[in-house]
Amino acid sequence: MQLRVENLFDTVHDQGKEDYTYLPLSLKQKSPEIQDYCNGLERESWKKSCLETDWNESVLNKKIKNISKVLSTYNNGRGADVIVVQEVENKKCLKKRCENLYDL
Repeated sequence: MQLRVENLFDTVHDQGKEDYTYLPLSLKQKSPEIQDYCNGLERESWKKSCLETDWNESVLNKKIKNISKVLSTYNNGRGADVIVVQEVENKKCLKKRCENLYDL
């Protein structure tokens, strides 16, 4: 099974990565570094998304729950033998979430 999870990011900034859009709004509003980065983006839609997206644990858990629903209903509820996912931020994020995927 191949599944495009569409930007599965954790809620923590990784040093050296431009993952500011996928951080909690409360953190973005307090950080001049993040504000400067977002305001410096070329496209207005990217800037708006970076400044206004509230990527918090609740949003992330809902996304994981939806992914879990897709995986658990695949193949008439039997699931897939092999799952290939696309658009995952990092191994840490995938590992952390996969441990709890079927528990949500």
